[in-house]
Amino acid sequence: MIQTLQRYGKVLVAIFFCLLLLIGLLTVPDYGSYWDERSEVGILRMSLVEYAQLFSLESDALQTLLQAGVIPISQSVERDHGICAYYPLFGALLNPSLSTRAFSLLWRGYTWLLFMLGAWSLYAIARAMGFSRGMGCIAVLLLVLSPRFFAEGHYNNKDIVLMSLVLLVLWQTIRLSVKPSFPRAFWFALAAGFCCGTRIIGMAVCLCCGLMVLLRLVYLGRLNRRVVGIGGFTLLLSVLFYMALTPAMLSAPVNFFEHLLKNAVGFSRWHGTILFDGALVQTASEKVPALYLPIMIALTTPLWALMLLLIGLCAFIVRAARERMRLLQTTDGFMLTLVFILFLVPLCFAVFSRMLVYNGWRHFYFLQGSMALLMLYGWHQLWGLAKRIRYGKHIAAGLLAGALVFTGIGIWRNHPYQYGFYNALLPREKLETRYELDYWNLSLTNALRTLVAQSDGKPLLVTPSDPKTRSGVNNAIDLLTLDTITVLRQAPQSGADTYVISNVMYAVIHEYQPPEGYEPIMTIYAYGVPMTILYAAPSI
Repeated sequence: MIQTLQRYGKVLVAIFFCLLLLIGLLTVPDYGSYWDERSEVGILRMSLVEYAQLFSLESDALQTLLQAGVIPISQSVERDHGICAYYPLFGALLNPSLSTRAFSLLWRGYTWLLFMLGAWSLYAIARAMGFSRGMGCIAVLLLVLSPRFFAEGHYNNKDIVLMSLVLLVLWQTIRLSVKPSFPRAFWFALAAGFCCGTRIIGMAVCLCCGLMVLLRLVYLGRLNRRVVGIGGFTLLLSVLFYMALTPAMLSAPVNFFEHLLKNAVGFSRWHGTILFDGALVQTASEKVPALYLPIMIALTTPLWALMLLLIGLCAFIVRAARERMRLLQTTDGFMLTLVFILFLVPLCFAVFSRMLVYNGWRHFYFLQGSMALLMLYGWHQLWGLAKRIRYGKHIAAGLLAGALVFTGIGIWRNHPYQYGFYNALLPREKLETRYELDYWNLSLTNALRTLVAQSDGKPLLVTPSDPKTRSGVNNAIDLLTLDTITVLRQAPQSGADTYVISNVMYAVIHEYQPPEGYEPIMTIYAYGVPMTILYAAPSI
């Protein structure tokens, strides 16, 4: 059996990734329209217009964008928001035959492809660290079978994509540290250009990776004139790629960097309300609790994965105390040191600075790659201990397989609402009044689609419970072209067949209560907790 697996190992890994890719693409249509999708596509349009003006490109499609009021990205408040990973969709953006729905599906399918790029990079890192193909696949499952990441891998084009690009940079970092060469420097620089161009934190990650490679080469006594030349080439090329992928900087570099650094220190375009542990935090006047980020990580990570992370962290700390700088001699020791730094330093910075984060820990999703590698190291330590005990390997393998299957079944049963996952550390009772579930209003699309399907084409009157829900309803109607729905400002007092739709999270924030007599006729749940409720008038 083992010999067969080894013989066909590459084929089995290819089948494994093909299955993940297929599952993700087939489930793309199941997710609703998320809060930022239209604005993100708008940023892509503005970037295209900027490039067109920089290179004096003209076409009928571009003229259509200009006539529609699309401005160059350098003139937008969103100029610090990188979208370079989506430049391959420029052609589709200019295709007038693509409907809003079709482009949305393409956008989200492409997002899943980028998520899979990160998963493949994670596998490649595990292999470069000396782990077997099977262990590499386990690392990928640690990433994909985290419910929130499975869901957001379909649509979160900001934080999931940054995470994937960070993993890509880490993969190129480990290759460069093992064998510095100009071709490897080129691939590192290309990955770094995309990573830095997506979000400013990518610059810090790439700089840390470069310094760690330099430190390792110095420690190993391999720093010579050729290696210094490769280092200078890597830095220069990284900057050039970043510039080429950031059109707003090419047009107005001083203005761009002022805006970029200002919003990196304190993001100025979002001041809202955070629902955290039953309290409402008004970010315009209050800072988030110091432990907001680690608590959200702990509550939204499967418990078994959290246990592996803690074991991996403890095992690494013990090893680091024993080996110290000798860690840099081995490839796995070097990479574990790097991911430990990339996990702990940003987390501690967020805790002590109490920087503005919201909607869970998605702004720090780039930590997940480091976490997955530390989880894998934790599992590796447990596996080593299990092999010393009679039947230990069978027991350990069974427990891990059971945990993966249990989480996978949960993802399947709660599809497509995995983004509302909280683990067993949080009681289910009244959870919806204590923590956020559907920040991006995705479930509203599913609720309205179901309502229309059940109405047999009859005109429908729908009242959103609050302004945030209203925005989500309008997005859903535009995406699904639901011309039978009329959105009301408020529900009539009596005598009309109307519905009230409520995103529970925003209803709690706005202290909304349904009109007297309205009864719930549809509730969308995530892991047993209500996310969206549709109420019907008494006459229906």
